[in-house]
Amino acid sequence: MKWQKNGGIFFIEVPNCGNPTVFAGSTNRNSHLFYFTSFHLEKILLNCGYKILKIGCFRAATKRELLISKLMKNYFPYYPRIETDQTNGRDLRVIVSNN
Repeated sequence: MKWQKNGGIFFIEVPNCGNPTVFAGSTNRNSHLFYFTSFHLEKILLNCGYKILKIGCFRAATKRELLISKLMKNYFPYYPRIETDQTNGRDLRVIVSNN
């Protein structure tokens, strides 16, 4: 990107269409122009010359995890989202660098 400084990083979050429930909801209720799985988003970013710093799928925290988080500060590093696998994650997050 022309506006990004050399060595800069940026964060992307999109619906995780590797999760069948999210994909169905995205296509039926909340239409998007593009749909991504972690594989496809990573491939696009690498082809554009970006370096992937972190990629992961996240879901909302449960009430139990909320309680644990309050009792044990910083127990979940990405709270209120919990890192999970592609099939269960609602959100797909990627951190990339242009260097």
